[in-house]
Amino acid sequence: MPANEFDYDALYEFITSSRDKTLLEMASKCGASYVGSTSSMTSVLAHFHYLLSFWRPVNISMLSTAYIDQFSSFSAITRAPITIFLRYRGNGIYAIDAGKMFEKEESVLSFLGRSMEKMLTLPREHMEKYRKELSHTLQPRERGQPEAYHYTQCGGILMRSQLDCHDSRLPGSGVFDLKTRACITVRMDLRNISERSTYEIHHLTGKYNSFEREYYDMIRSAFLKYSLQVRIGNMDGIFVTYHNTNRIFGFQYISLEELDLAIHGSREDDIGRREFHFSTKLFNEALDLAVKRFPEQVFLCFLIGANE
Repeated sequence: MPANEFDYDALYEFITSSRDKTLLEMASKCGASYVGSTSSMTSVLAHFHYLLSFWRPVNISMLSTAYIDQFSSFSAITRAPITIFLRYRGNGIYAIDAGKMFEKEESVLSFLGRSMEKMLTLPREHMEKYRKELSHTLQPRERGQPEAYHYTQCGGILMRSQLDCHDSRLPGSGVFDLKTRACITVRMDLRNISERSTYEIHHLTGKYNSFEREYYDMIRSAFLKYSLQVRIGNMDGIFVTYHNTNRIFGFQYISLEELDLAIHGSREDDIGRREFHFSTKLFNEALDLAVKRFPEQVFLCFLIGANE
């Protein structure tokens, strides 16, 4: 369904950590000093990965020989400095919000991601109700329906993760995340999507027009964020939908083990889980130092990663 035909006002409004009353109440009950969501935590924890791994390259050994001479570093946008707000919310609790002040307004891909999640999880006849001309037929309970969340506490930090899907055939919690992935030409030129959306995927491997190209780009720009989201949400993996904004080309399920293999170069020694806990501990200690110096205030934090 084209973005201009979908009624996004019928969806649940995203609530930042500082405005989430349930999250703040849970933090008070479990003795947490800081609260955050995946959207405000993953970029921070990614920078701790760069620090702890000493800018270790990603692992692309599973790709074909077409990628032997390609970059194996994280993409420039993922290495860029980030900002977060630390907002005092009373009772000794601080909320971590993503610093959106330097970001542009949401792109059509952000909107499409939300509507495509509905498309992938609802029967067709129910999905049609979200068209602008039919959204008045939605029942009150269907309009603005709250999301489901998982909560994880690491030390003094309580983290919230949105839950998308569940399948009893998966190990552990059986929960997995939905990801919609636009093709390379669309991602690289969002101002001219109508022109770039003619690009299609025809092959499994190769530098262009292939699933392998999209997988390679995800390793460099998205897998680290995805793996952190999966861990925060106690999920098994992600379900990726490849598209060009007009057409869907295919689907791929990627487990947390597969994400770890690409990011850390190994599935052994539980390296991904151990790094996650250590990164969270370091972040917790950094926050303690910050609030000790600026108690009960709202302030902006900059995280700047040095180039490798």
